[in-house]
Amino acid sequence: MRQKVNLYNVLDLEGKVLHENVSAREIAERTGQSQSFVLRAVQRGNILSKKYRVELAQERIPDGNDLAKQKLLEEWDEIRTPFLRVIWVKEMGKGVKCLK
Repeated sequence: MRQKVNLYNVLDLEGKVLHENVSAREIAERTGQSQSFVLRAVQRGNILSKKYRVELAQERIPDGNDLAKQKLLEEWDEIRTPFLRVIWVKEMGKGVKCLK
């Protein structure tokens, strides 16, 4: 299963955008820092390598399950219809039929 990939914008200290919509791995390769160091800098809002500020971009790369989830949600009413008539019980008592 593919993980969701967050994208980031890299800005200089003056606020000028240097790179848009790049992954943490790409930022790590370009700055020479480790990927975990880049992610920590994003979470804490720190300046990276005393030159760059990294912020979370609005876009993200969808994972492979997004299309499957969307299809499932479109068919949700059809999927749940048989279960609407079911009376759920906590205990098996007299007159309750047990399905096997």
